[in-house]
Order: sequence, then structure tokens, then C-alpha cells
Amino acid sequence: MAKTKIKTIRINSSLNYDPKDHPKEKNSGEILTTPGESYTVGQLLEKHRSGLMPDVNRNGIYDNPDSEEDTNPFLNPDLDLVDKQQIQEHINEVKNREQRQQKLALDKKLKSESEAKALETLKEQEKNKNLSKISDTAEQ
Repeated sequence: MAKTKIKTIRINSSLNYDPKDHPKEKNSGEILTTPGESYTVGQLLEKHRSGLMPDVNRNGIYDNPDSEEDTNPFLNPDLDLVDKQQIQEHINEVKNREQRQQKLALDKKLKSESEAKALETLKEQEKNKNLSKISDTAEQ
């Protein structure tokens, strides 16, 4: 009979924990605070007690600064229904104006192309007339 290998399951507990098995956090060495920009715990408590809590929120550094929250006016909580309706009307006016301009440009392009084709056919007709005159005089 072949020997079967039994897999052992290791359960970590406080009795068999080895700190060498779990690597610690390694700092990159980059310091994100500038001198004088941070408060000590005592300063924070003193300001909190006196009601002068500083703005301790930090603006994050994001990859995309033009997120939808910044560019979409409908996400502003201070807007009421009338403001939203006025913004929507303005957006619709701009879209309609853009569509009219695109249609006019397309019509202008088509008109110039049709004029160019008409001019080209006129030139061909004149050439054909001249050729027919030349061939008629050559036959006589």
C-alpha cells in the first residue's frame, strides 16, 4: 500500500504566534506633514474645550479632480426645483443652438458641393460642345 501524506492545518493562536512570520509595516520615508501644520493632542484638546476647533479635515489628493460631483450642478444640495429647471432650460437652449449651427454648416457644405458639381457639369457640356464643333468643322 502506498503511503498517503496527511496535510496539516496550522491554526494561529496566542500560544503559537511568532512575530517573525508576520512582517511589520515599512514606512516609505516620505513625510506628508509640514512643520507647523499639525497640532499636538494637547493643543487639539485645548482648542476643543474653548470652542475654537481648527479645521483638521484634510483634502485628499485624487487622480481625477474633475469628478462628476464637481461638474454636475444637479448634485449641489443647495439647489431647489426652480434652479434645476432653469439650468435644464439653459442646457436645452445651448444644445438646440449647437444643433442649428451644425445643420447650417451641413447645409452650407452640401450647397457648395452641389454648386461645384453643377459648375463641373457646365464645364463638361461646354467641352462637349467645343468638341462637337471641332468635329463638325473637321468633317466638312
